[in-house]
Amino acid sequence: MPTERFPREQFAADVAQRLRDSERGGAPAARGSSPPTLPPPVYGLIATDAEGRVSFLNPAAAETTGWPADDAVGKPASQVVRIVEPSSAKDVLAASLVDGAVYQVERARIRSRDGRESAVAITVAPVMRDGRPSGVVAVLGNPLVPEADGASQLEALGAVWAVAAEAPAFEDGAEHILEAALSVLDADRAAIALSEPTPLVVAVPRERAARRKHAPGAPVPPGVPEVGLDGVRSLAAVPVHADGRAIGTLSAASAQRDHFGLGRVRLLESVAGALGVLWAQEQRRTAADAGRSREQALREAVSIMSGTGPIADRIARLLDVAAGPASASFAGLAVAEPGSGHLAGRLEWIATLEPEGLRADGPGGPSLAEAALALERPLVIRDVSESTAWPIPALGDAARSAVALPVRADDETLGAMVVVSKRADAFDEELVGLLSAMAQTAGMALQYLRRDVFVSAAAHALRTPMTPVLGYAELLVGRDVDDAKRGEWLGHVHDATTRTLKIIDDLLQMTHLLSRNLRVEIESFDLGSLLENMAASFRASEGAREIVLDVPGNLPPVLGDRMRVSQAAAALLSNALKFSPGGEPVGIGARYEWGEQRVVVSFTDGGVGIAADDQERIFAPFERAYNPATRDVPGGGLGLTIARALVELMRGSVWVESEPGRGSVFYLAFPIAEGAKGSAGRAQPPQ
Repeated sequence: MPTERFPREQFAADVAQRLRDSERGGAPAARGSSPPTLPPPVYGLIATDAEGRVSFLNPAAAETTGWPADDAVGKPASQVVRIVEPSSAKDVLAASLVDGAVYQVERARIRSRDGRESAVAITVAPVMRDGRPSGVVAVLGNPLVPEADGASQLEALGAVWAVAAEAPAFEDGAEHILEAALSVLDADRAAIALSEPTPLVVAVPRERAARRKHAPGAPVPPGVPEVGLDGVRSLAAVPVHADGRAIGTLSAASAQRDHFGLGRVRLLESVAGALGVLWAQEQRRTAADAGRSREQALREAVSIMSGTGPIADRIARLLDVAAGPASASFAGLAVAEPGSGHLAGRLEWIATLEPEGLRADGPGGPSLAEAALALERPLVIRDVSESTAWPIPALGDAARSAVALPVRADDETLGAMVVVSKRADAFDEELVGLLSAMAQTAGMALQYLRRDVFVSAAAHALRTPMTPVLGYAELLVGRDVDDAKRGEWLGHVHDATTRTLKIIDDLLQMTHLLSRNLRVEIESFDLGSLLENMAASFRASEGAREIVLDVPGNLPPVLGDRMRVSQAAAALLSNALKFSPGGEPVGIGARYEWGEQRVVVSFTDGGVGIAADDQERIFAPFERAYNPATRDVPGGGLGLTIARALVELMRGSVWVESEPGRGSVFYLAFPIAEGAKGSAGRAQPPQ
């Protein structure tokens, strides 16, 4: 059987099923997905800015106050922490912000947002900057039980939060916070290990453990000592939360036995809160920078595509811009065959991306571009190495994640843009949106390119038959010739004019196909009788040409638009007659394929054959196989393009089998009507 292209609906269903099967089969979670949220700490932690507005609220504080962090941030602290009694403690957060003193309320009653009341201890410490309070840190829970000087511990805790508020980068800020934490906790060592966005370990003091970056469990780089446990008698570890989820672990170690009592554990949790705030601040800064970078990339893409120069060059520059935000290893744009309406045909790749490298399950499997167009939405592969839904073995180490996006313009699918990154989970929702906008920009450019190419090729196609018309007309006007010569020349004019009208009809038909304005009326009809009538008509018009018909009489009815099926079949028969030299017979065969529930029609010629590399190209507008023997065969170059587009519009298939020097067989396939039955025989076309 030949390799055929399949309908978009079936392929879309196959891709969707592949994704569903992956989910049911317990596919590994995508890299970069949020880790499970750990149980919240037992204390509540609130931080404010210099104006007394909440800047941080941990999950336990959100539970106590009834204010989710997203709602609380930016609100006055007195509105979030509503102290009912004692009355003297109602303004304790504001008081610490004014005088820079540490306050402890052993027992207070707080009313939550939804009216619940709870008894808690409140400890408030100022965050000092340049000798003045720039905010406060409040701990809600049981009274702190400091193992050392409580006041000095809380002042050191304020210093921790001051670092969190001012640090320009997480790694440097985390190191300073850990150094301050050693003073707060009177500990010997402290370290934080983060799991996202990439594994990171920061440890102090410097003389025992240098800051390092590597995946947990990986070999430590040369010259970087391990954070060992030699000499450690006690150890405490707490989760680090940010944006409502656990992002890592903070640990502290001491050479003293039983060093970490309840008070120090709570202080350690407070330090973890400061680290969480610092991490969240950096993520917001990074996101803001990325947003500005992505906006700039989009503006650059629009500028490129609205500029001058060859469209292909501009699209190549657009792909370079698209590759930037994702740190992409490569990017490409696949152009769908004009008039097909979906990516069932050949792909033309712009830039250096090879389509065979993007096929699931290896060579021959469906490509990412085909899947994106079949689904009519972006397809994101977060981690190629872990994807059971879309394994792409050919990529190897060249990529970890990929995205494929449909390229559309005026509700028509023109192709697909594929971007591949060496980083896992490189394509977040915002970046996919940016790339989709770039794909839309490329779509408009492709539409202009296709129209320009079409108009240029159409002008060339019309010029070919019109040239002899003009030449013979000039001869007839400028010379006095006898009737026989005049009749001969007028015959040439008539033939050229007829070919011109045929090209014009094809151009109009192609215009309707490209604009998606052509409608088909699907019905059940007898394909066998249509083929018999068509063969009889061609025999009458072709005179001595032999057309051998081998069509079983019991073919089942098929589904399609009878007029459009006749048009496509006539185009293939006409093509077979044109390319069969010396009056070679042309065959029309048909067979019913029970397994596929379809009828396949074949058109066999005795021509020179078509090379494998040309067998898809001949279906493109104004294209034909290169062969000196067929150079002078007339034709507008649109017949096969229109035939394929019409058949695929009716959910049928068109393909060719050929070898140079052995002729060609063109095939049409149409689904049978529901409930139809026919012979299971497979009549072969005449050889």
